[in-house]
Amino acid sequence: MLYLPTDARIAFLVICTLMTLTMLAYVKLQIYLNGEDIMKPKHRSPPPEFGSRIFGEHRYVKLSNITVHYMTKGCDDINGDRTMLLLLHGFPDFWFVWNRQIPRLSLHFCVVVPDLRGCGNTSRPTHPSDYMITNLIEDVREFITAISTRLHSEFPRCQSST
Repeated sequence: MLYLPTDARIAFLVICTLMTLTMLAYVKLQIYLNGEDIMKPKHRSPPPEFGSRIFGEHRYVKLSNITVHYMTKGCDDINGDRTMLLLLHGFPDFWFVWNRQIPRLSLHFCVVVPDLRGCGNTSRPTHPSDYMITNLIEDVREFITAISTRLHSEFPRCQSST
């Protein structure tokens, strides 16, 4: 294991301390100049793009312990013979991160884009342990099972390779 010399460790601690103090001073200055309201989140309406039909249909499915919001595009009855393509976002994104890919991919696939646990319009568990990777994996597994069943019942020709 590589250890830093004592001088480097001291320099690192000094730099980190100065950065922390600078950030705290900046926040205090902003509160002083703008008042306490600057710390309260603003309630904003979602951008119109979020509801645009160009990205597909907004849907929800109830899993065992959360409700998942997801988008589908290219899964209608006319295109029912398309293979399902599942697009998963990273943390802390949501379905809209795929907004440029959805319209193009939906020309060839039944595109399904869920909001993962705690993101977008999907349920937000309150306990940090609810976000463990094992729970996220179980959510995706359960989502694929639920959505495959739903797509097959709505669009019998839709294919999924689960």
